[in-house]
Amino acid sequence: MPIAPPRTLVLLLLLTAVTGCVDAVSFLRLEHVFTANMTGNVVLLGFALGGVDDLSVVGSLLSLAGFLLGAYAGGRIVRRGGGAGRTVTTCLTVQTAIVCALAVVLAVSDPERHEAVRLIVTFLLAGAMAVQTSAARYVGVAGITTVVATTTLHGLLHDTGVRGRPAIPPLVPVGIVVALTGGAAAGTAAIQLSTWVGLALAGAVLAALTLASARGAFPLPPSTPAPAAPPAPARAPGAPGTAR
Repeated sequence: MPIAPPRTLVLLLLLTAVTGCVDAVSFLRLEHVFTANMTGNVVLLGFALGGVDDLSVVGSLLSLAGFLLGAYAGGRIVRRGGGAGRTVTTCLTVQTAIVCALAVVLAVSDPERHEAVRLIVTFLLAGAMAVQTSAARYVGVAGITTVVATTTLHGLLHDTGVRGRPAIPPLVPVGIVVALTGGAAAGTAAIQLSTWVGLALAGAVLAALTLASARGAFPLPPSTPAPAAPPAPARAPGAPGTAR
């Protein structure tokens, strides 16, 4: 299976770090929900429905709804095509714009006192993280989604047991864990200053990655499919240009 060029793996690892940072903000300072890790968010929804204090049913549902909307938007971006590098850059641009705008919203408001602000930010932040997931899926490196580590860790040893060797280099799962943990730690430290600082940190990293992607810094792996060209419309018999 083709492996992404090293610079593209760096892109995916840094996006994974962004996930940790954003989830630190959403879980610790917004509605105690995840806005990137939907598996964890669904479990939290179950806990909230079971009556656990400090967990929000509405927040979890809004996070899920935002993620689904973002996944739809990300799919539209991918289907529009425009070149592999342009597709990834467009996804990153949309995500960066949303995250930076939400950082400004949190900077000029008090999310701890206004639940409506927390809910709106949760919804939109989940949508932004879904667009990031669309970009990662388009890059198409096996086992790397940038929002969870489970698939990557499982694939390392599962594929070794089945095929005798891992499908991805062993250092990649280690890098995913380190990136996710490091991003969460950085986000946790940032929100000690203020909630908006955590999102500003994520937005700064995303802005740098977007600029680098626009300049072609992240070549895609050979396995990344090019968007299929639409079929040419059939011509009626006898129409101009039809062979006779």
